[in-house]
Amino acid sequence: MSKQSNNLVNIGLLILFLFFFIKYFNYSKSTVDAFDNLDGTFVNWSLLSNTYIEYFNPTFVIKQIGEGIMIGNIFPSISIGELSFKILHPYKAYILNEIFARVIAFIGFFLLINNHFKFKNYNLYISFSVSIAFSLLPFNPSPFLTVAGQPLLLYSILNFYKQKQNKFDWMICLIFPFYSSLVLGGFAILSAIFFILIFQIYKNKFLNSNLLSLLILMSVLYLLSIYKGLYLVFLEPDFQSIRSEFINNVYNLYNSILSSLNNSLGIFLFGHEHAPSMHTYIILSSLIFSIFLIKKKKNI
Repeated sequence: MSKQSNNLVNIGLLILFLFFFIKYFNYSKSTVDAFDNLDGTFVNWSLLSNTYIEYFNPTFVIKQIGEGIMIGNIFPSISIGELSFKILHPYKAYILNEIFARVIAFIGFFLLINNHFKFKNYNLYISFSVSIAFSLLPFNPSPFLTVAGQPLLLYSILNFYKQKQNKFDWMICLIFPFYSSLVLGGFAILSAIFFILIFQIYKNKFLNSNLLSLLILMSVLYLLSIYKGLYLVFLEPDFQSIRSEFINNVYNLYNSILSSLNNSLGIFLFGHEHAPSMHTYIILSSLIFSIFLIKKKKNI
């Protein structure tokens, strides 16, 4: 990166430092985000720190929850973020994961724009502003880097697409499955890599072997990361999901498609609960206004 880029990165890290300083200045009275924490997530993480739990044993029973529940129900995957709670005090681990996620979000977005999205009217300060804004979004903490780490992951994937990958890109992509959620983002990520691969075959008439290898390896690693959940579902005869009491609404194909389109429209307009983008009233309005201006004045 250029000297100007390095200076902006340092400024961004300083802004994040101030953000965390203000948020956690009064450590003993500072608060954590509600969201899934109210659903037991933080309590479950705390058990990793305060209770003897065989984290890698899919049939280990956690007696502190209900009448006892298999660990695969609560921790179906192997996660670096969860493992940090076995090493550190729960609140310190929570803060550390948030710091790491926001720093990765900022640096990843900055690298992504500067290396892959330099359009005609590119402006380094706009790139910096968008990156720092993204890093300050109210990410849901439970998926760890599932959302916050996607810009950095996409940066590396596009390096594979351009055949400019290095060891750093391999490391990012192969660690990511163990710091993210397959359910909440992994399927979409693997699908995106697949479509990028197909697009390159169609466009350039050649098979990118490195990108194909990456897709296969990430798929395998994602499956390995959830081996506890897979073991319970396929090999444990007495397994009963904690969601077994959920009511299943049976839709026909038409209603299913309609429901999916309705949900997609809602996410486009208002963002998703796991990563509220807060774009509705400013960014989306600006986009509509800009389209109107362009139609009125062709030279903009």
